[in-house]
Amino acid sequence: MSLWRKDVDDLTSDDVDVFLTGMQPEGYRLDYKLRLPGDLAKTIAAFANTLGGMIILGVAEDHATNRPIWPPTDGMDADPGLANQIIQIATEAIYPPVRVGFRQVENKRLPGKQIAVIRVDESRDAPHAVEKRREIYVYERVVNKTDRYVLADVDRIKHLMERRNVVESTRDATLASMLSRLEKELESAHNPKCWIGVSPLYPWRPICQASECHRHLKEYAAKLEVRRNTNCSVRRTPEGASMTAKFLFPQVDWVPTYAAAARADGVLGVMRTILSLDRSHEGPVSFVAYERSDRRFDVELLWKRMLELFDYAREFYKRPDVETPGLLSIDLRLRWIGGYQVFRGDQSGAAYAESEYRDSIVMPAAAFLDPSEKLEDLRKRLVYGFDLETPEGV
Repeated sequence: MSLWRKDVDDLTSDDVDVFLTGMQPEGYRLDYKLRLPGDLAKTIAAFANTLGGMIILGVAEDHATNRPIWPPTDGMDADPGLANQIIQIATEAIYPPVRVGFRQVENKRLPGKQIAVIRVDESRDAPHAVEKRREIYVYERVVNKTDRYVLADVDRIKHLMERRNVVESTRDATLASMLSRLEKELESAHNPKCWIGVSPLYPWRPICQASECHRHLKEYAAKLEVRRNTNCSVRRTPEGASMTAKFLFPQVDWVPTYAAAARADGVLGVMRTILSLDRSHEGPVSFVAYERSDRRFDVELLWKRMLELFDYAREFYKRPDVETPGLLSIDLRLRWIGGYQVFRGDQSGAAYAESEYRDSIVMPAAAFLDPSEKLEDLRKRLVYGFDLETPEGV
């Protein structure tokens, strides 16, 4: 199978040798490098901004013909850390990050040497920019022996931005649909709920098999119903859970429950009810205090429950068969909270006038997956949004 079409993880040294024996010249979509170049970010970004392409490291180029020097006279030493270097360049030196395919194989013509294949898809996240000397450049790939890259013109950047906007609007529509679906899964009445939506900033292609979404929900939802729906899998608390809660807490209509949905393009939604109490009951129940004459909730305790939902999302993106996105959009919403008094510790705010609170941030997936990451900026904004003083006095 062609080096272009075969799954990059399945490439062998024989595949690479056959391809190089064909002496295909460099062009719009192909580049040879004997060593790891200092401007690799520019090459990756340029391929992603145009038609995609392939970079083959460890192979020298004949500058007169643009063809590989094969059989080789020189090669690249084996480097077990090369894969991490490539991923770091693609995700940290380029904005938005570029997801690349990578495979390192033995150079069968030079024992002890290795060849690395980097495959870059045309990106709907484009334009991808590279920072150089504190200036930002957007490159495109051209066929020119003296300069293989050109700066994209204004019209071209506008075209790429418009294409990206379509993907963004699709993501927003997907999240809105998922929010509506999960809300119906939990409770039809307008009880307060907290919602976490986590998705690739530009979710234009699958990052896992649909079956992986179903498997994740089943593994992290013991004894809960999981079913396949169009484009995603959904799980929710079964009716039996409410009966158990009624037995344990007779003063409570039902305790907070979960619903979650996951899609193959990486869009994940998790919702939790905040409270639904017997109106004749007084005193603290679960993590929300309720009194006969006053409905209220503690923002800090609510945030702790939201962190549980974030951890649920982290587990999904950490799965070995789920490709890690470059940038994630974190969407936070509270629904049906109009009329509830908000407090934090000994601080108390007025009853919230609106039915919904919403906030969102964009962050690298690597930062979100870090277990020490507590999304502190989002927490501060949540407290500030309810007109309560933050711990730092902001």
